[in-house]
Amino acid sequence: MQVYRDALSGDWESVKQKQRRLVDFYDAAYPSGDTAYAVVKNVLQCLGICSARVISPHRTILPEQGKALDAIVDQFADVSEG
Repeated sequence: MQVYRDALSGDWESVKQKQRRLVDFYDAAYPSGDTAYAVVKNVLQCLGICSARVISPHRTILPEQGKALDAIVDQFADVSEG
């Protein structure tokens, strides 16, 4: 991840900016679902990493919540770039 490479090179200002952006992503994404686990699984599905399937006791993200998360992932695409 770029933040790691920036840290290795000593570019601490870039690291701070990326960290703030990542916190903004978390703040936007986590209220989108009933549990953080379901939100993380949905975001990972948006990134093509795994399915959004969750098991009990977690509840599945509702379709409108999924659309909101898709938009958030698009808005914060720079956060997930390698």
